[in-house]
Amino acid sequence: MWPIFIINLDRAQDRMSATQALMDRCGLPFIRVAAHDWQTLTDADARRFVANPPPRFSKRALALSEVACFLSHIDVWAQIGGGKSPAAFVFEDDVEFDGSLYKLLSEISGREPDWDILKLYSNKVKTLGDAVTLPNGYSYGTPRIIPMSTAAYAITRPAARELARASVPFGRPVDLFMKHWWEHGSCVKLVQPSPVSRRADHLSSSEIEAGRGQSCHQSFLTRFVRNSLYQLQFRHRTHVNAAHRPPGRRWLETTGHARMVGDELDAI
Repeated sequence: MWPIFIINLDRAQDRMSATQALMDRCGLPFIRVAAHDWQTLTDADARRFVANPPPRFSKRALALSEVACFLSHIDVWAQIGGGKSPAAFVFEDDVEFDGSLYKLLSEISGREPDWDILKLYSNKVKTLGDAVTLPNGYSYGTPRIIPMSTAAYAITRPAARELARASVPFGRPVDLFMKHWWEHGSCVKLVQPSPVSRRADHLSSSEIEAGRGQSCHQSFLTRFVRNSLYQLQFRHRTHVNAAHRPPGRRWLETTGHARMVGDELDAI
């Protein structure tokens, strides 16, 4: 089986204990990666990594918690990209699942990836294009809209290497970055039904939400207008780039940087 990386804050020992117990019950070894802590991240630190100016029609400026979360995933991508395994799984420390996940992850690990990123979580049921059957009633394929969340996913080594290299500076939260597939060129697919879920206390204990609350100074009207403009722009770019969406993996192993398969995307 490919290695499993768990992202966890040093001060979130209760979440790590719960995750450790869950992984042990399911017979899943893992590698813990210390998350960047937004409470110790300064504005000066953030400016080193955040795009200036931000992307057009952004919902809002990035909160420090979102910057820290993105940096945590970049750290994992760098480890995977420099590792020996052809791919790996990445989990955040607030996921839930049962013992059947072992068989599913083993099955996925035994197949040649036809994707760059394979998401294992969606909070809504998604219709999949070109669905491929997996054991125990699961399947994976291409959703029309990639779901939010980076709670659990698999990523190939060359894709991890490329995303770690090319994602800085960033101007969106990491889950929105993945959702905008035309900006990073990766083939993102999804497993359905979701084999993992979020723990019931996710929202009440979310570091991202806490950080957003600390940094959100916009009026309701401003947030509404910016979100509406973002949604219109997102739908437009999804439609315009639909013909260029990669049907299979784009990043392959090379001696240098990851290599994109096929023509460059026409990112409007």
